[in-house]
Formats: sequence, structure tokens, C-alpha cells
Amino acid sequence: MFDEHVAYEGNPTRFTEGLLHVFRGLAYCASTMDGLTIQTTPVQKESPEPDRLTNSWVNMFALWNWKSAVLSIMLRVPVFAVAAARRGLEATGAAILTEAIVCGFNAGCYAAVVQVLRDRKPVWLTALLIAVGLPAIGQVIEYEAHAWRGTPHRGVAVIISSVLAGISSLFNWYAMKQGALLVGGEGKSLGHDLSKIPRLLGHFLLIGPRWVMRRIKWMALQSN
Repeated sequence: MFDEHVAYEGNPTRFTEGLLHVFRGLAYCASTMDGLTIQTTPVQKESPEPDRLTNSWVNMFALWNWKSAVLSIMLRVPVFAVAAARRGLEATGAAILTEAIVCGFNAGCYAAVVQVLRDRKPVWLTALLIAVGLPAIGQVIEYEAHAWRGTPHRGVAVIISSVLAGISSLFNWYAMKQGALLVGGEGKSLGHDLSKIPRLLGHFLLIGPRWVMRRIKWMALQSN
């Protein structure tokens, strides 16, 4: 898959079928969650017939999250720029343009899904979809785009990008639960969100250590 010297010979039919299976699996998992009512704008009580799109999955895709798209482009484009730098300005520019387009589309789309699913239960299934399922679809598309464009060292770059995508998706989830990086009727200005990012990032990075400390204390109490 990551052989940089072999011409791309992907089978579009098999690739499309694979994506369809992934989407069906995600849709089934999402359908098992509690409270999947989607509401992006407040419904007027006096309105006799609320907008039918207010509580539909169609509205989710209309929430393309431009905030997450911008931040993801800033985070992941440099990875591909460095990977292609030795091939000259033309290859570097092509890699940057390809990643900016693909990353902007992917990150904006699955951040919209994260916004919809951020409070759903069970939490472990939400975490699995956000950290693995959604980024996996995006990374397949990303690799195919760079393979088609012939980006140098795309294998290593996509692996690094995949790790960043999983972590950034989890951070988006955490930030959205705190009211940041939201779009639509729920969101505030990008400047307001950026002012909260340092504090949110610090708290996010401490989630793991705090969980470990709680486990250690619990085990110590159990042993006594």
C-alpha cells in the first residue's frame, strides 16, 4: 500500500464498495446510540410545523465545520510539505494544495459529525467512532488523493497524519463538549474559540494522567 515506486493501480469499484461497507457500519453504530435527535437551530414554539430538516441527518452534513477544517489544515499540511520538500518546489506545492483540499473537506465533514454525536451514549462507542471510524475514512480518501497526485513519501506522511487526525478528533470532541469549535446556531466566533484553546488543550492533555492517578488511588484503596 505504501510502496512509493509502484504506480497507482487502485480498483475504483472495490474502493467504492469498501467505503459503502464502512458507511453502513458507522450508520448502524450511530443508530444504536441514545438520543440521536439532531437540532442545529432553535425551534420556534409558535411555529405549527418545524423545519423537517431540523431533526434529520441531512442537516448534519450542512454543518461542515470550517473552524476544524482551518485548524486541521494548519496542523497537517506541514507534514506533507516536509515529506515532499526534497523533490522541489513543484512537488511541494502540489502536496500542499492536495492536502489543503482533502484535509479541509475531511476535517470539516467529520467535525460536523462530532458536533452531532458529542453528547451521545454509550460513551465508548462515541469515542470509537470519533477516534477511529471517522478518521479512518478520511485517511483512506487522503491516501488515494495523494497516490493519484504522486506525492513523494506519502506513506509515512499519511501515517503521521492519521495519528494527528485521531488525536485532533478527540480534542474536537472534548472542546465541543465545552462549547468551543461549534458551528451553526450553537457556535460563537472563531476568535472566542481560539481564546479558549490553550486552557482546553491543557485540560485535554491532563485527562490521561488524571485517569491513571485515579486508578492508582483506587487500587491502593482496594489493597487496603
